[in-house]
Amino acid sequence: MKQLISISFFLFSLSLSGQDGWEMVKQKEDMTVYIRQPEGSAFKEVKIDGQIKCTLSEIVKAIEDVEAQSDWVESTIEAKILERKSSGTFVFYQGTDMPYPVKDRDVVMQYTRTQDPQSKEVQIDFVNVEGYKEKSSKYVRIPELHSSYKFIPEEDGNISVNYKLKIDVGGTMPKWVVNMAITKGPIDTMEALFEAIRKGKYTDAVIEGVTN
Repeated sequence: MKQLISISFFLFSLSLSGQDGWEMVKQKEDMTVYIRQPEGSAFKEVKIDGQIKCTLSEIVKAIEDVEAQSDWVESTIEAKILERKSSGTFVFYQGTDMPYPVKDRDVVMQYTRTQDPQSKEVQIDFVNVEGYKEKSSKYVRIPELHSSYKFIPEEDGNISVNYKLKIDVGGTMPKWVVNMAITKGPIDTMEALFEAIRKGKYTDAVIEGVTN
């Protein structure tokens, strides 16, 4: 009977890990990483579920500190705000270093932040946009990018972090570089984000429009 229960639990766990095509590829104490191959796309999507002890304002401040992205966003060469539309919406530019001989990439994104007044959940979306900055011969412009964060405050003082990334890096690129850019990059970035927060860089941050 115990063996039957164990097998049933194992099969149930497998069914959960495969929901919506997501496959777990890495698990650490504070985060779990999933990937999936969307139908008709050459690029995998990434999902990271994590948890960190901090306030909503601290983690939002870290995300919105665009000028400091080169310190924690994997392979960032440059990052700057191009237009600020409101306290929770702005357009920014990012250049990303790629391993030789692959050409570096760049992208212009619109950042949008909202918060549910009841649950206090914060939703953040990054979507590529055009018309703000001319293309440069130094870079290949990323033609499609949509990433998102959801920050969910828990009763124990932790913040549950749900991250997703869908991207077409554009141009031609070896498969090993694509895999590194789409999986390793987000993992290293999330780890660096958590580390920056734990070191206290954004302690006591106050963000307009965010209620802790």
